[in-house]
Amino acid sequence: SSGNDRTVRLWAVDAMGGSDDVASMPTLLAGHGGAVRDAAFSADSQTIATAGSDGVVRVWGLGDSGWAPRHELTGHKSIVRAVAFSADGKRLVSASEDRTVRVWKLDATRPERSSVVLRGHERGVVDIAMVGNGRRLVSGSIDTTLRFYGNVDAAGAGAAARVRLPTAVRGVCFLGVDGKRIASGTSDGGLYVWSPVAERDESLEAFAAGHTSGITQLAANADGSLLAAASADGQASVWRLAEGGPASAIPRMAEHGGHVSSVAFWPQGQQIVTACYDGALRGWAVAGDGPLEATILRERRRPLLAVAVDPLGRWVASADERGIIEFARFKEAASPSLPAPFVGRTMITSLAVSPDGRWLFSGDFQGAIRRWDLQAGIGSRPDVIRGHERAVTSLSVSPDGRLLISAGPDGTARLWDLASPRPAATGVVLRGHGSAVFAAAISPDGRFAATACDDRFVRLWHLRTEELLEHARRVAGRELSSSERRTYQLDAAESP
Repeated sequence: SSGNDRTVRLWAVDAMGGSDDVASMPTLLAGHGGAVRDAAFSADSQTIATAGSDGVVRVWGLGDSGWAPRHELTGHKSIVRAVAFSADGKRLVSASEDRTVRVWKLDATRPERSSVVLRGHERGVVDIAMVGNGRRLVSGSIDTTLRFYGNVDAAGAGAAARVRLPTAVRGVCFLGVDGKRIASGTSDGGLYVWSPVAERDESLEAFAAGHTSGITQLAANADGSLLAAASADGQASVWRLAEGGPASAIPRMAEHGGHVSSVAFWPQGQQIVTACYDGALRGWAVAGDGPLEATILRERRRPLLAVAVDPLGRWVASADERGIIEFARFKEAASPSLPAPFVGRTMITSLAVSPDGRWLFSGDFQGAIRRWDLQAGIGSRPDVIRGHERAVTSLSVSPDGRLLISAGPDGTARLWDLASPRPAATGVVLRGHGSAVFAAAISPDGRFAATACDDRFVRLWHLRTEELLEHARRVAGRELSSSERRTYQLDAAESP
């Protein structure tokens, strides 16, 4: 037991029910500078961890002469509310009111220097639970959220999983219908494919991309067999993929007249469309293995900053630095009419289209998102969604059209409920990024979102509350109580 008297007391349970004298003489563990908020045994009952209001986690071991201090783990900046051991006793996790979770490696030479800090909660973390060997855990906070970490060696910042790349990450997309692999592009022109479900470090595959400047955007066709990368070096590369990496070590390159700002696949997956600073909107047939040749779909005098393709294949939208959105047909498309151009109020930095092709979303340099109704006709005004403090660098709509994710250099990604009558009032902030967020994508099955950040991390986020709830049940080995459900708002209307 632990208490406000700064001690932990150990009682001989086998002696209880016998002599009152034996039961009334517990072993005292003292050393904390404040109330002890939690205490936990390791699975073999040979080690105890205690959580203190002094911000210290203490580890005690049972030896020939009884219980004695082993480690004093410091790093939390506020009250430690909970501790838990992994099943093998090699890891200890602690939750604190400083809004962080720390994972300590007790088998390290110096456990006090071994902690992995998991950030993301917006208020104090009050409870933690681990499963198996401690590589997976779930944390609960008074910010009313549960956060699940699929691999604590690679996880952090509130995400379900993350992977660190050599340089700043500028592009991200999911590969294939199952979304089990993620492609990422970096500021030095590197390309990487990784699997968040893998338990192996070697799941990260690097491409010798051949780009001499940063990746600006990535796109993949529906079955994940082709990956396209736009780059500031004036080229777009197209890769044919096999399981685990590129099928060929040499990509097919599409030459442009300047910085390539955006790339997207046509729905059939046999063509890509690129936007370039030279003002040209280009279409490229990528089927087969021959050289790539461009079809000019539209030319302007000003740089193009974003492109998005209608999921029904009727048109492609492009946006320029003046805030004008225009539409064009691809060469083979046969659409009876094109939507009229839209004029924004400032530079447009990102575009996305709903799965049914009705709604066009634009993100601008001032942090506003606009939802344009393509069926409303000329003169209609868009819905405005605000939340970002700086430019909106990326937009992605979920396959069912219910969620929109946005990213920006303000260091956040945000989820918006498009099924709500007022999407602007539904924003959920995905915090924990260490710098500007340049790209975000939602998986083909709608279960996850991935974000690419300048802090060199790609983060994976769970979007389905019911899956996190089921995991919490498995970890706890029971149903959550009515109080727990109220605390984490699990009986409230479903939200991202």
